[in-house]
Amino acid sequence: MPSIDKNSGIQQVISLNTQAIIAAGTNSGNWINNIKQNNIASQFRSLEFIVQIGAMATPPTTLELVLEEADLADYSDAAAVDPKFILAAGGLAACSAALNAANTSCRFGYVGQKTFVRVKVVTTGGASSFTIGGIAILGDPRFSPTFPDISVGSVG
Repeated sequence: MPSIDKNSGIQQVISLNTQAIIAAGTNSGNWINNIKQNNIASQFRSLEFIVQIGAMATPPTTLELVLEEADLADYSDAAAVDPKFILAAGGLAACSAALNAANTSCRFGYVGQKTFVRVKVVTTGGASSFTIGGIAILGDPRFSPTFPDISVGSVG
């Protein structure tokens, strides 16, 4: 039986540069173009974010993940994503709560229709010290490479 090639049907993009957080504030991630990646109009139909906390010397008082979306290339129409377009058990609040310990991660999906999407990390409280980073997985493209059946043919 042929195996399913998941590798050719997804693309990963850095959504949140890995960084050390040492003070309260907002750290905005990279805008992810949900329609075009690497100048290929692949029109992905699914988008999943994975956010990871690394070493944590001092946790923040609160850590909140915010997902924003926009259609305009200058992001002037950016707004928080309606929770009905976020796929996560317990919503982003539960995902944020899961990140209050060292070396943990959470994931959540986006099913909205906007062109651009990004993650923001908002921390409050006194000084904190931890690392955070994230990637976006774009999947289910409308057009994908077709590979020959590798079980047919000769080796040599």
